[in-house]
Amino acid sequence: MRSPHCAVLLSVVCAANAQPADPTLTFEVASIKVAAPLSEPNRRSSVPGRFNRRDTPLYTLIVTAYHLQGFEFSGPSWLTSARFDVVAKVPEGATEAQQRVMLQNLLAERFGLKVHREKRELPVYDLVIAKGGVQFKEYVPPPPPKEGEPPPAPAKFSLDADGYPISHPGGGWLSSGGKWSLHDYITIETLARRLAGMTQRWVSDETGLKGKYDVTMRWAMGTGPPEADAADSPDGGGPGLFAALQSQLGLKLESKKGLVEVLVVDHCEKIPAEN
Repeated sequence: MRSPHCAVLLSVVCAANAQPADPTLTFEVASIKVAAPLSEPNRRSSVPGRFNRRDTPLYTLIVTAYHLQGFEFSGPSWLTSARFDVVAKVPEGATEAQQRVMLQNLLAERFGLKVHREKRELPVYDLVIAKGGVQFKEYVPPPPPKEGEPPPAPAKFSLDADGYPISHPGGGWLSSGGKWSLHDYITIETLARRLAGMTQRWVSDETGLKGKYDVTMRWAMGTGPPEADAADSPDGGGPGLFAALQSQLGLKLESKKGLVEVLVVDHCEKIPAEN
């Protein structure tokens, strides 16, 4: 039986609420309209100096503004069905982090969004070194290009004979038809964050590895829970995520319960204030 002290700890609300950190950071001009359904799935466009989102759920706008994974958010279900078009002009020189605060301020202004953070006990993973040790090396930067030497041409997207995307050195995370490949120069903390997004659980880096590493891996994502990908898929699709981590990187995800900070929506209007 859980002690009353533990129960209080699990439901504690952080002293500082999650309202925008700097209310002076705002878009120069912003328009929010109820979205008309799109015939095309692409809801995001990249235009310099613009923040553009079309037919986007209010839920997505909130998790974008607060830089959250899905498991770090709690709010009413209607937030996923209410869709909006957002067009805003970004001040020159604004960073991505500043743009997120601008979006927080915009949501508070137009939707009356009020939120707070609290700790909840949820299933989590510890990322640890598997028996036998890691199977990757620390990243060594290549020598700088010689004077006058043109930069290498960007690699074209292609698949290997098994249907996996070919991820070139430093090419990052690629996917096609449920098959993934990774070749990147990253910290294990960054790897843990990406794994959290894929497993929809908080992943704590418990490896003790603090450098930047040359990481290469490929795997197939199943349609069930992540734990179902602990071995090779029965259809010959290749190793699942858990199996690939252990066999190709020498890392392991261990399941347990832990406290996770969650952003909770206290209030949000369904229709935005006029532009």
